[in-house]
Amino acid sequence: MNEHAGKIRNFESEKKIKHERLKFLTDKSENLRDQLAQDKQGLERVSFSIQSLENEKTTASASLEELRKVLETSRTVYEEQKLKTTSLDAEHNQIAEVYRKGKDELYSLTKDIEIKEVQRSSLKRELEKTASDSSEKSANLAAFDSKLKQLRETIAAKDAELDAMEKSEGSASENH
Repeated sequence: MNEHAGKIRNFESEKKIKHERLKFLTDKSENLRDQLAQDKQGLERVSFSIQSLENEKTTASASLEELRKVLETSRTVYEEQKLKTTSLDAEHNQIAEVYRKGKDELYSLTKDIEIKEVQRSSLKRELEKTASDSSEKSANLAAFDSKLKQLRETIAAKDAELDAMEKSEGSASENH
């Protein structure tokens, strides 16, 4: 009986060990299921976060591409305006140079006219002084008339050039 009681105790002991093991494995299984459920929820959250980040990345990429297009368009417009400005500056410098030359020439012509007027006035007085000598007077008068005619032709030609320059400067000023 001792043997039988030993077998029963042994059987009870094994049953108790198996029951403890079953309880341990059941608890472990439940813990693993809980951990698996938590991991699935975490995976879902991570998947949702990844999806959100992908959407944000797509939106940001589209915005970046749009901004690049705007930048390229702005750069093109800037370069075109820069070329136009450079061209207009060069044109302005040319017109300013023409204006300066015209102004210098006008000054020179005005001085020439004043000199010619003084000469004419001087010749006229000289002519009146020598009025007593008719032959000399006639010769001087013919020369004076000839010079006066040349001067008037020169003045008329210079006046015409001056008018043309003023018109050119006027139209150049209107263009700017």
